[in-house]
Amino acid sequence: MGEAMQDFWETSPPTLFASEADVEHQLVVPLLYALGYETANIAPKYAVEFREGRRGRKPEADFVCFSGAVHNRDTSLLVVEAKAPDETLSGGKEQGESYAANLRAPVLVMTNGLQLQGWQLQPTKESEKVIDLAVTDLIANRGKIERLLAKKSLIDLCNQLSVKSFSESSEQYEHYVTAELARISKDKELITRTLRLSDIGQNQKELPSNQLLDAYPQGSVILAPSGFGKSTLANQLFRQALERRSVDREAPLSFLVPLSAIAQGNVSLLQFVQQRLSAHSPGVTLDVLKDLLRVSGAIVLCDAFDRVSSASRTSVLFELSNLVRDFPRVQLILLARESVRPDIELPFFNLTPPSDEELREFELLVLGGSKQSAFVVSMMPKTLRNICENMLVARRVLEYWKENGQYPLQLGLLFRAWMDKLLNTTSTPDSKAVWQESALTLLAEATIDAPISATTAAALLKQNHLEPTVITELIECDAVRANGTLLELQHEALADYLRAQHLASIPESELLHKLSTIAIPQDSLYATLLMAQLHTRQLQSALWKRLSETSIGVYLDALRYRFDLSKEMETLDQQTLSHGYLKGIRSANTMVDGPGVRGVGYFADLAT
Repeated sequence: MGEAMQDFWETSPPTLFASEADVEHQLVVPLLYALGYETANIAPKYAVEFREGRRGRKPEADFVCFSGAVHNRDTSLLVVEAKAPDETLSGGKEQGESYAANLRAPVLVMTNGLQLQGWQLQPTKESEKVIDLAVTDLIANRGKIERLLAKKSLIDLCNQLSVKSFSESSEQYEHYVTAELARISKDKELITRTLRLSDIGQNQKELPSNQLLDAYPQGSVILAPSGFGKSTLANQLFRQALERRSVDREAPLSFLVPLSAIAQGNVSLLQFVQQRLSAHSPGVTLDVLKDLLRVSGAIVLCDAFDRVSSASRTSVLFELSNLVRDFPRVQLILLARESVRPDIELPFFNLTPPSDEELREFELLVLGGSKQSAFVVSMMPKTLRNICENMLVARRVLEYWKENGQYPLQLGLLFRAWMDKLLNTTSTPDSKAVWQESALTLLAEATIDAPISATTAAALLKQNHLEPTVITELIECDAVRANGTLLELQHEALADYLRAQHLASIPESELLHKLSTIAIPQDSLYATLLMAQLHTRQLQSALWKRLSETSIGVYLDALRYRFDLSKEMETLDQQTLSHGYLKGIRSANTMVDGPGVRGVGYFADLAT
């Protein structure tokens, strides 16, 4: 960046621009670098939210410069509005000042490539034009421009105006916050989700997820099925807490703890947190951490309680309960599936399925806000929209659209596209991709209940004539997640697909027996994905019978996405078809009490 600064002031800036984009790329960006702003400080096309909670596409400032890597109203320094050379600057001042005021940025700069103007916030809260120069005169006025617009100058100005503070005093845990914020900020595709209070008598109170930390300082438990976005939400809340701490050193520290990493008893929850903090502040012992939690508190986000093995859940829950009891200032956020609802004295929330508005906002992020993204969610077939309640699948549907210009017609194709992208089959030799998928299937089968150790995983692959080095390849392509020495698939929905695919591949006679006794998780895609891969009426009929003992929701999801048997049905005579319908109707009318759907299976496997 130093060379860029020197080059700008030693070379006359260009004066011939064909468009607003030329002004931005050839003048504004080089000038910002020359004024001391780094790439991490500069946010192009920065969304400005004028009303809290407003959804949809927001107005955008051309550029906003910040004091550091954290981008919010507490760190903003400068708003830049660029115009085309044939536009006057006077017409954009009101809009630019509204952006600057909303972002609490003390200076607005406007340029059309011919003229450059700067407006500065004054102690009276009014703005005053402090720069009005021809672009050809920028170098001759370097001193004035740096004094008024350079990053360091604007930090000093903020301190003088008392609109915000950027004191440079040392902070004991600054390195931890900076490092964790850099790590967690890589995922840009985050949207605000809706939480629904599940406690009885609360009238289904709903809360935007970005208000949770303020609304429930004692903590809370968030429940959702696999793939609904629990881990993404944990990352989002963690980033929100880190950003607050980065600008307010009185705000509590925050920690993100994958519970599967402590479930094997190698370290306690507090030891895990202490190790994360001491990696950046070596003087932090376990006793120092406990004092910190007692005096200042902390936000502790514990993800994937449902991924803790059943044998370890009691001890992990004991630790969590002790944390809440012994450190009242700690805010504990715990995420889990409904099926393994933890017994702890905290408010419970359900992460609701994404609304149409939330999916449209997600669509704009995934597809880059292009013109084609204006209708993908709104025009989505109802069946596909239903399964897009799973955010992992929703992402794959949108990415499939982006790559192919159409919706996936079969679940198998959707998950196959997901698998191909993970394993990068376009550049990976066929044999290598086969080995990777075989290894991934073995790991999916082995981690049904909980993650497994790397040693166990390596032994499993060796037993099946696969090299353990495949594990490293799967971690590198983000198909497998490693928490310490524990391994599991990165995405539980994909694990369900592989498990279903593996079961559907065994000989039909053996499969018929297994289908009558298989476990059907109530909050996963396993049953639906299995039904989508059973290619005969006899196999589907066996699974329908098993599903009739489960909930109506599981049954109907499987019905929506079952493998199409229309060709087989065409070979049956009318008498057999009629008999099947009548038998199904009679069975449905004599259905036993309870949540099951017995008697409908034979009817369903004949319906096409």
